[in-house]
Amino acid sequence: MIIKFMKQIIIFLFVLLITSTFGSFPAMASTTVRTGQSVSISEQQVVGGDFYALGNSVTMSGKIEGDFQVLAGNVTLNGQVDNDILVIGGTVSIHAAVLGDVRVVAGDVTIADSVSGNVAVLGGRLTILSTATIGGDVLFYGGEAVIDGNINGQVIGNADSVRIDGAVKGGINVTARNLTLGERADIGANIQYISSSELVRAAGAVITGDIVRNDAESESNPGFPVRTLATSFLMSLFATLSLFLVFRRPLTQFVSTGINSFGIKILIGFAVIILTPIIISILLVSVLGMFIGLIGLFVFLLGLFVALPLMNVVFGAMMAKLILKRYEVSALWVSLGTLIVQLLLFIPFLGMPIFIALLLGTLGSIVSIIYLRIR
Repeated sequence: MIIKFMKQIIIFLFVLLITSTFGSFPAMASTTVRTGQSVSISEQQVVGGDFYALGNSVTMSGKIEGDFQVLAGNVTLNGQVDNDILVIGGTVSIHAAVLGDVRVVAGDVTIADSVSGNVAVLGGRLTILSTATIGGDVLFYGGEAVIDGNINGQVIGNADSVRIDGAVKGGINVTARNLTLGERADIGANIQYISSSELVRAAGAVITGDIVRNDAESESNPGFPVRTLATSFLMSLFATLSLFLVFRRPLTQFVSTGINSFGIKILIGFAVIILTPIIISILLVSVLGMFIGLIGLFVFLLGLFVALPLMNVVFGAMMAKLILKRYEVSALWVSLGTLIVQLLLFIPFLGMPIFIALLLGTLGSIVSIIYLRIR
């Protein structure tokens, strides 16, 4: 589900980038694109295919016979969607039936009607009201989840607080500081949870399966998270080695010319991280600058995606320079660089600043090389 989620986000941004070149118009027979400060579709309107929107506020009251994919600050859905939803925004409210999956990245998400498929949310708060029914699983990673509706699948996720006061047929598998079952909770399978505190269960809550609790890693007795490190390392290693095998010669040239004066590259990367979102935001609010802003957004996101695995190559080359007195890009040094970069995430205090500096320096190196090529 997560891989499909990320794939849809990339495709969504790409479609917005291409179609917004020509403003607001039906991009093809089955796709409609709307952009602007405020985008609104009335109750009487029917969108025959997929609908893409970009704006500060998007309100959809009509029916959509395809996908609904939106990038906006505030998104309100009052009309039925016959396929999937993908939304990246600030506040998202879904008050109509969705016949496919719902995937949202947002600060505050409210679902008040039925969803036939799965729900995947990455954000600050997820609220599923008692009027909602979810046909599949609920996957949530964020701050707080309040689930009062009925879930036919599982509830899976990682959050600070999870409260369930409805029926969950597929069971619960969460990591949370606080897990609470309300009076109307009816869990049809096992509950597996990782938490530093016990499950809070109301007297009326019904649990058909077993309750299995694993203690969260305590600050007083911190065991090293070997499984988390192994998973993170293998995923990062796969991405980095794929990059290495396909682009070995360009990577060697990048290392030999791009990471000299790495301190300067860190400053360049820092400037890019700070200034680029500001410039893009200014461009996106103007009609003339929207196309340039979308291109800038796409290039910026692409640069970050590339910099994450590339920083492993850079760190491996730095290690080779330290030990062998020369930069080297090979499978061995790429693997060692990947391992140490992942270890940085588990080192208190110093690990994260070093990781961020390495990422900024890699991004700055990319920008420097692009500048030298086009100068």
